[in-house]
Amino acid sequence: MTLHPHTNVCDLLQQLPIAAGVLNKMGVPDAAIIRCDTVGEIAEIVNLNIAELQATIDQLGGAAYESLSFEGIDGMGRLLNRLSHEHHQILTQHLPQIVDLMKEMSRHHGHESIVWDELHLLFAHYRAALSEHILREQDELFPYIEQLLSVRTSGVSSGIDEEQLLRSGESLCLLLEMEEDSSFLNEIQLQLVDGAPHDSDMVRTRLRHQIDELRCLTEQHEALETNQLLPQVLRLESEVFRSLKAH
Repeated sequence: MTLHPHTNVCDLLQQLPIAAGVLNKMGVPDAAIIRCDTVGEIAEIVNLNIAELQATIDQLGGAAYESLSFEGIDGMGRLLNRLSHEHHQILTQHLPQIVDLMKEMSRHHGHESIVWDELHLLFAHYRAALSEHILREQDELFPYIEQLLSVRTSGVSSGIDEEQLLRSGESLCLLLEMEEDSSFLNEIQLQLVDGAPHDSDMVRTRLRHQIDELRCLTEQHEALETNQLLPQVLRLESEVFRSLKAH
């Protein structure tokens, strides 16, 4: 999409949904995006001309879609860093931003506020479950994998409690299974299809794209964990545990 100073921000978000996430990375929060009518106003916020803003969006947007490869056990560290970065994005950006936008929609729609309040409650339960899942992975699963890597590299001289490591391995990988139902996100999007007062059009557009981004990110994240992380952890466990038992 070619940008011009008078390009409507709603049009930008409709045609290039990833632009919102890119603008967040450039330091433009959702609140500022919502207040802007044109791309020229956003360019002023980040102190870039339109050509520079276009180049930055194209570059960061393209990087977001690059295919990832973490072949072999040696790529495990890079994979954990990638997953940890996505955890941070979900917890500190996507979930709080959706909460704020849903509150804004409730404020704009007094006659429908009870509907938005109910949807907000459903999302709060989902947010709590997803956050707990992420934090357990960060606090329990990822350190366990790092211990496996340490033992694989340094052997018995790693200082790891081998018996505890063996006991931990039986259950921790079950953390990769996220069963929380997110189908209610479809209910939110259906609610967004209905007409809206003019002053909430931008909020509506932004919320729709934030939900799309969250859904896309969590699906890609789950695929990375299921298709790449889990098989590599199982191979790593097999190698390390054979070595420990032989010792």
